[in-house]
This record gives sequence, structure tokens and C-alpha cells, in this order.
Amino acid sequence: MKQLRALENMLNLVTESTQLDKIFVCDIYNKIFLASDTKPVDAQLSELCCDV
Repeated sequence: MKQLRALENMLNLVTESTQLDKIFVCDIYNKIFLASDTKPVDAQLSELCCDV
């Protein structure tokens, strides 16, 4: 999907410019994962984000 690729590219730029390890875009209220940058996901980090 073209829009997803554009969002991933923007998130990659944010991680590079801010020196963050990983970015997740989530709807916390509904507990829906929307997107992330394209770096590999660490299992522990993913679990932590799901628990929020």
C-alpha cells in the first residue's frame, strides 16, 4: 500500500533524526497497532508496547 510505505518512510526519518530505537503508532484506547518504522522489532519491546 502506497500510504503505508510513505508513513514508514516518515517514521524512519523521525527515528534517524531523534536517535530513537523504534517508533510505534498505536491507538491506546482501542489497543490497535497502526504502523511502525521499518527496523526489526525486538520481542520484549513489542510486548511492552502491547501492555500499555
